[in-house]
Amino acid sequence: MRYYEIIYIVNTNYDSSTVDKCKEEVEKELKEFLNANIINHYIWTKKRLAYQIKKQKYGLFILLHFESDDTEKMADFNKWMKLNSHIMRHMTVALDSKPEIHDDNLKTEKLENDEKNSQVDNNNSEESAEIENTSMPETSSNDIQKDEEEKVEDNLKEIEKEQENDISKS
Repeated sequence: MRYYEIIYIVNTNYDSSTVDKCKEEVEKELKEFLNANIINHYIWTKKRLAYQIKKQKYGLFILLHFESDDTEKMADFNKWMKLNSHIMRHMTVALDSKPEIHDDNLKTEKLENDEKNSQVDNNNSEESAEIENTSMPETSSNDIQKDEEEKVEDNLKEIEKEQENDISKS
């Protein structure tokens, strides 16, 4: 088995249901094309892009780890990713070793810290805060998923406000 990592960027204007639909679509096609076993698939971060892509200044970065033996159809899958209207850009990389399994508790804490840092420094266009690794109380995965979805929506609203500020400054 070979391990792979895909990072893809979707529009930050999408609501959480559209982002979830996009993630499910990518997983479905990945299993269909490559008969892949998904290890991790989560929203990594939201960032200002170095340059505009499809007239967007911000992007929602989604990280996907998977394992597959079928390397012959990887080109077909990459072509599908390139043609997908929801995906602004993507990159696939072969990994040397098995990736760590993503911990939802740490991701939830990272989103909370990012939100606090962006509120303190809302004029700064890049999020560059260091995150402390502390344990969180155990919660169910459904609660975590709902919290993440709410935070994604809050962060999307915040990015929209930043975009409006950028437009008004221009």
